[in-house]
Amino acid sequence: MKFLDLASFAFVFSCFSAVACVSSSDIDEGSAVEEPPSNGGTGGIAPDVTVQGGSSGSGGAVVLPATGGIGGIGGTAPVIGMGGSAGAFMDAGMPMMNNPDAGAPKGPTEGKVPALMAVGYGGLRVLSRDGGKTWTNRQILAPQGGDDQNLLRSAAWFDGLFVAVGWKVMTSEDGVTWIERKKTGLHDCVTFANGNFYLKNLRGGDAKVSKDRGVTWTDTPGGTVICNSNFDSLTNGNVRLRTAWQGIIERSEGGSAFKKVYQDPQENHPNAFNTGWAVP
Repeated sequence: MKFLDLASFAFVFSCFSAVACVSSSDIDEGSAVEEPPSNGGTGGIAPDVTVQGGSSGSGGAVVLPATGGIGGIGGTAPVIGMGGSAGAFMDAGMPMMNNPDAGAPKGPTEGKVPALMAVGYGGLRVLSRDGGKTWTNRQILAPQGGDDQNLLRSAAWFDGLFVAVGWKVMTSEDGVTWIERKKTGLHDCVTFANGNFYLKNLRGGDAKVSKDRGVTWTDTPGGTVICNSNFDSLTNGNVRLRTAWQGIIERSEGGSAFKKVYQDPQENHPNAFNTGWAVP
């Protein structure tokens, strides 16, 4: 078996155990926060790939093709955001994703199916359960939304919970029923670490933390929160998704030409994608 170059995959699987996950290309080593050395976590069982442990602050390298294997131990690193975490691949049935927050499922999945989530203008939330071919369970806050209080900039799924965020923050246990929570400020990134949810404004640095599964949010130092979002596109295995204006989602599989698979009836533009688990 030929091992692929570790560097070519580190941007997907480089994680750290202190606060959040991030691709190595997003780290500014010159301004990174110093932390005590810490080992990356042990990788989970990967059904479609074999994950080999990395070293010296890099995540595990993915080896293709291969049958399932157990991830190794990630490397150590003295800098936040550089600690490796091997085996960062979701378990059986979970779609692969290019978000560096990808990892073993972080919550209950019984009675649920793998899903793709898109969020956007007008508070748009819409789900796909077939790899992006069809989209259902559309919900909005307002038609033809703009850069206003209803805008949702990002979404993620951790610990069995979808969190969609912009000026508002909304949570869902199943991807269908949503609850609006109270917070202040604009945020465009969601991540999860040490049992807590974090929001961050990637341009302004403002950050919030929730220690009660998204019910309440309080200020936290933005410099300690590193996260990433799938703005406007997502690569999911051999499937690619991207957005287009007038509320359009386009899909490509196996390198084929992009085809329109969804158009919002009120032209609410999708902003970001992510993966999770939803009710059938």
